[in-house]
Amino acid sequence: MTQREILELIRRGLTNKEIGVALTVELSTVKNHVHNILEKLGARRRSEAASRLALLRGRTSTLDGQDPGQAPTG
Repeated sequence: MTQREILELIRRGLTNKEIGVALTVELSTVKNHVHNILEKLGARRRSEAASRLALLRGRTSTLDGQDPGQAPTG
């Protein structure tokens, strides 16, 4: 599970609970990741973070610490 995966599920409109079920993780884990995503993106709300997803498509290093051209790990 990566923060990019969680951000994509947020973009699709899933709740924290639905994300937890989809990724088979605890709700508290999802909340921690969502908090970290919002903080990294400087976003105040989930919707704001989701709207920035398109801007990050070519710059994923912000979320996962990898080069944009590198294949996702995990």
